Amino acid sequence: MTIREVLDAYVADLTLRGARPGSQQNARRIAARLSAVLGEQDAERITPSVINQYAGLRLAEGIQASTINHHLKILRAALRRAHEDGLIDRLPRVRGVRANAPVPTYLTAEQLDRLERAAWEISRDAGLAVAIARYAGLRHQEILHLQWRDITAEAVTVCAKPEVDWTPKTHAERRIPTAPALWAAVKPHRRGRSPDAWVFPGHRGKPKATLTPEIADSFRYARLHDRKLRPGLHLLRRSWATLLAGAGVDIATLRELGGWSSLAVVERYVRSTPARKIDAILRAFGGADEA
Repeated sequence: MTIREVLDAYVADLTLRGARPGSQQNARRIAARLSAVLGEQDAERITPSVINQYAGLRLAEGIQASTINHHLKILRAALRRAHEDGLIDRLPRVRGVRANAPVPTYLTAEQLDRLERAAWEISRDAGLAVAIARYAGLRHQEILHLQWRDITAEAVTVCAKPEVDWTPKTHAERRIPTAPALWAAVKPHRRGRSPDAWVFPGHRGKPKATLTPEIADSFRYARLHDRKLRPGLHLLRRSWATLLAGAGVDIATLRELGGWSSLAVVERYVRSTPARKIDAILRAFGGADEA
């Protein structure tokens, strides 16, 4: 007896027993998803590797582990019913999957807008830091070690600061073209400032030690404080890279702009968005109107 036949019998039994319409519909939907992958498998010979294959496919689709375990709960119930009814001699063991829900590694444009508005409400430093991270993709320490001469209408420059014994992570200077939105945010705060002054001044002529408290407050104020998001300036750097990749920037250019040591590192930062996946299919195979 196949898995498909076991699931069909289980759904039919729910109908005969007068289960609630919602429960019947839910079981029918899940049975169809299970059958699409496992349908032709021998019900008595189902193995953990087969279950892992199903779980892996569903996880790759972005389905939560808890949802997959609910699917497997239906499969266990169907197998148990088939065994009780004498349809199968052996009751196979079906284990649930243990997997963390996918952690979002970038913010959407709408979330970034919310965060930037919230940051300006928190403080001038929070607003500037979020704008710089959002539009230039700088690391936390790179933002802290900016002087006003490093931000112009043309570019944001990351370079060594010998006066405080600091160098960028890759020990190389880089220039990121200034986005119009970033210049609009920075320009009012730049007027009247000495070019040598720190953008985020601290004590005794040194830059501020950290921006973490203000950024954490900004995420909370924007209602983006879910622990799964791992809030912080690093998340904005990932978002910056992901949005640039979505706009068609090649990975080699991304590496230069972000100051990463290798292309492999860039690939860990950039995440494919649903829109990028759809765009890739449309560019490769054409839109529906071309069918």
